[in-house]
Amino acid sequence: MYGHWRRLGRTLTLAVLACIVGACTSPEPPYAAETVGVVQSKEPVPNGLSYRLTTGETFVAPGDSTYLGGSQPQVTELLLAGTKPRSWVYRLALQPERAGVIPAGCFYIGGDVRADSSTVYAKVHDAAVGDVTLAFPKAEVWTDGGFISSDVLAGTLTCINDHGQAFFHA
Repeated sequence: MYGHWRRLGRTLTLAVLACIVGACTSPEPPYAAETVGVVQSKEPVPNGLSYRLTTGETFVAPGDSTYLGGSQPQVTELLLAGTKPRSWVYRLALQPERAGVIPAGCFYIGGDVRADSSTVYAKVHDAAVGDVTLAFPKAEVWTDGGFISSDVLAGTLTCINDHGQAFFHA
């Protein structure tokens, strides 16, 4: 009878040790933009950078924001910003339309992406933070070229619209 309890105790000790060394940690959740818009102008302010968006909205990026990818959004680029897990800002450039290749209104994010029924997940690299996954809701009209595995989309071109929604992947 006591042998069973000793084995159980050893099993629990091993499980706790595995958690301590990191086997129980979960990956950081994807970054989801809380503010999205095309930059009309930007100017420094005492506590960061102020962006005027084409929607008329103003967004102030706090001075301690992480600019994923290392650079600030410029005029005509799509600004994506959030506060979780920390204050962050990302930018996407508008691509010129190319018939049959790049649709109009495509703010391009490259690389392999994953998708589920409602969201597209794109991994981006930042030298200071490491790899980060950005989450983009799918637009009502979504087009893709299929999957290469259960959740990995075929192709490397993903288009995000000016509302921060994924609408095309090839």
